[in-house]
Amino acid sequence: MKLYISLLILSLTSLKGYTQSTTYLNEILQQHNYTIGQKYPPLSLFLKGKAVSILGKTIQQLEQQGLDIHTLDPNGQHSNHFPDIYDYLSNDETFRISFGETQGINPSISYHVITKNNEVFGISANWLIDYEVTSSTITQLTKNITTHLFPILKGKLKLEDQWEYISDNNVFTELWRVNAPQKRGRSYWSLSYKVTINPVTKKKKP
Repeated sequence: MKLYISLLILSLTSLKGYTQSTTYLNEILQQHNYTIGQKYPPLSLFLKGKAVSILGKTIQQLEQQGLDIHTLDPNGQHSNHFPDIYDYLSNDETFRISFGETQGINPSISYHVITKNNEVFGISANWLIDYEVTSSTITQLTKNITTHLFPILKGKLKLEDQWEYISDNNVFTELWRVNAPQKRGRSYWSLSYKVTINPVTKKKKP
C-alpha cells in the first residue's frame, strides 16, 4: 500500500509539473502571438536570391534549406524557459557578405524554438559591419546589403546612426535599425533586425 501511495504521489507530481510547464509555454507563445502549426509567410530576409520562410518551420526543415543552426545559446532571450524553449545562436556563413579574406558583414542570428516540436516561433538578428564606413564606401555597402540580404530596403537603407525602417505585412512586423560605433561598447557599425508577429484581430460581425 505504501508503494502504491508513493507511486500515486509521484505520478500526480509529474502530472502537475507537466501541466504547469504546458501552461507556461502557452503563455509565452501567446505573448509572442504565435500559433503552433500555422503557416507564416516568408520574411524579407533573402537566402540565395529568394525570400526565406523561417517562422513556423522546424529546425530540421531550415537545415534542409541549407541554414546552419546547431549552437544552443545559454544566454538567450528565453534561457529561463529551458527546457520548454531553446534559443539557438547562429553565425551562418550563408548570410555573410565577404569583402576579401577577413572583412565582411557578419551575421549573428537568434532562433527561438519550441522544444516539443522544434518549431521556430521567433527570430532576431544583428549584422556587424567589419569594414570602414565612409562616404566613399556607403554606397557599395548598402548595395551589398540590399542585394544579398534585404531587397526590400533598396532605396531606403541609410548607414546613419539610429536609422530605422518598419515593414508590416499584417501577419508580422519587421524592424531594422542601424547603430554606429560608440566610444564605449560597440566598435562596429551594425544593422539589427527583429520580427514581431502581430496580434490576431477578430473580425466584427456585420
